Amino acid sequence: MGTSLLTAENCPHLVIGAPSNVKPEDVVAAFARASKRVKSNPDAPFQIEDLTSALATVQASSRSDESGLKYSIPANPDALIKERFFEFGGSKFTAESDLSHIDVSKIEVFSKTPAGQVFLGASIQKILQWEWLKAAEYARNCLRLSEIEEERDEALNVLAAALAAQGDGERALDALKKAVEGKWNLALQANLALLAVDIDPSLAIEHMSFLVDGAKTFNEKVRAFSTAIDVWQKSQSEETGSTDQDDFEPLPRNFLNSIQTILSSPDISEETFYEYGKFLARVDPTEFQKSDTFKNNQYLKSPSMRLIRAKCTDYAEWMNELVPVAVASGDSCPWIQEEVDDFVLMINRELISDEPQNWAVNLAFSFLDKGLDCSNRGRILLRGFTIINLSQVLKEDAQPSDKFIEWLEEAQRTVQTRSETILELDEEGKKFTMQILRRAGNTLCILFGVPIQETMKTMAPHVWQIEKRMSTFFSRMNAPKLEISQVSRTIVQFCTESIATINRVRALADDTEIIDSVSNLSNTLETMKRTVINYQ
Repeated sequence: MGTSLLTAENCPHLVIGAPSNVKPEDVVAAFARASKRVKSNPDAPFQIEDLTSALATVQASSRSDESGLKYSIPANPDALIKERFFEFGGSKFTAESDLSHIDVSKIEVFSKTPAGQVFLGASIQKILQWEWLKAAEYARNCLRLSEIEEERDEALNVLAAALAAQGDGERALDALKKAVEGKWNLALQANLALLAVDIDPSLAIEHMSFLVDGAKTFNEKVRAFSTAIDVWQKSQSEETGSTDQDDFEPLPRNFLNSIQTILSSPDISEETFYEYGKFLARVDPTEFQKSDTFKNNQYLKSPSMRLIRAKCTDYAEWMNELVPVAVASGDSCPWIQEEVDDFVLMINRELISDEPQNWAVNLAFSFLDKGLDCSNRGRILLRGFTIINLSQVLKEDAQPSDKFIEWLEEAQRTVQTRSETILELDEEGKKFTMQILRRAGNTLCILFGVPIQETMKTMAPHVWQIEKRMSTFFSRMNAPKLEISQVSRTIVQFCTESIATINRVRALADDTEIIDSVSNLSNTLETMKRTVINYQ
């Protein structure tokens, strides 16, 4: 038997492996729909520095808010004895047998111990099959038969889950309270905290100290602290109706000090140090920065500590540092790369939504501008989705930065040359990714082509005037040659740079109509350039 999660309407934090409603093909379809949108919002400002609204959204959906609380069944796998059976009425019974018609009061004394074990195993099987009534019945039978503490605690654990799933939260809590009275067990303590989050949040907070104080080994303490933090986050979320930790009641000072003790341990890994340090930087930055743990620790010069310092300053500073630190640390700190990829996934989801918000484009630009690489598919798609949505944050007739061309060129080149080895993309994945990137190329053709065309229109009369004034010997004699030379030089420079830009974006597109349009634009620019080039 392994660890499982349970589901019940009255205990929303008890979840049992229910299938996801989101299908992969639905995600692909959403990507495809979103990639075809080129929205225009000329009034939207393009201010990359202003990340306030984006940060609020990121914070609300970051992976730190995903609870690690899990209802463990069994809480103590050692309590289960495999291949156990007992005999009753001339028949042999195991945990897989039909036990519903057995009168446990008539089981012989010498069979009670194995029978208790069989009923315990059967109760676990029934709870995993969502048969709450049978699970509770078999757990109670185990309690009637067994005098072994570990088995009775496990039976109470199953009984509590079955009662909670039926909506009887108070009795479920009573069962677990009784279970934790004996030998200390982290999983049982966590289960009690999990139920209390939904049924009695004040008890959940009170129970945090038991979770931490009972832990003996360093690894057990780390798990206990993680569980206690999840309990605090979930119980406060229940009470306040908010996921913003600024709205929560502060954690007890002794608990925060205990986390600092964990951070000072020589046994702590840098990844765990980062997770706890980041947590303290969020909930207790002032006192944390004053502590000796902050000023003197084994990871003082590490990438993780650099980010922790930034987060102690404020959330925006942490975000400004996240990508540069990830780029500098490379593969040495995979937990930092995972943090970046969590944000990339969140931004991508927003960019393919029906009404993507401006902050997503702004934050994506900030990440790319700080050097976010093309090391995986999500980061590559971020470039495509950002460009596809770029029109909604550009002012009317404004031309994007050439950086977008460079980013898209790198993305397409990476997919074309390194998709199998680095990105591990099969042909279908490569094809889809390139479709997104090509549509981004179509968008760039439009976003660069339109302002180039508008500028060309303003220059066309000057080209006509120059051609007219320099067309005959007598007109050239009276022409203001210096002025014509300066204007011609400006026109030639504009045409040369614009043709180069069009050639670059055209190579990134796949829409024949758009390609033809920018090709015609390029030809017109070439004609203008030839007309005045000799008059510079």
